[in-house]
Amino acid sequence: MIQILLASHGLLAEALKETAEYVLGKKDNIHTLCAYKDESSMDLDSLADCWTNRMKEEGGWVVLTDAFGGSVNHAFMNRLSKGGFYLMAGMNLPLLMELAVCEARPDEDGMERILADARDSIKCFIRIEETIQDDEF
Repeated sequence: MIQILLASHGLLAEALKETAEYVLGKKDNIHTLCAYKDESSMDLDSLADCWTNRMKEEGGWVVLTDAFGGSVNHAFMNRLSKGGFYLMAGMNLPLLMELAVCEARPDEDGMERILADARDSIKCFIRIEETIQDDEF
């Protein structure tokens, strides 16, 4: 089964995992790295090295980070050349839930489809002019 590392600033990764497991049930393939939450999580380079070394040995990993260009995302971007994982920024619940049920790490086309589905789940509702029917959802 695909292995997923949720990596974030603070406790976002743990909260997202907890929410996904509320919907999907306990998932042993979701792991978390919460940077900067306490003294033991301040050395992001060391934490990223530990995880990427494990990923290189096992293969089949996807790392979801909270924000593109942030320090957590940057730490894993610097380690992409080690191999063993895909990296995606902008984690959200629909993306995580779709990945969490994958039997194996998708190929690049599969990852693009999953990413497109996650993007499509993001909607903005400013004002509703007319009643939306249940069958439109």
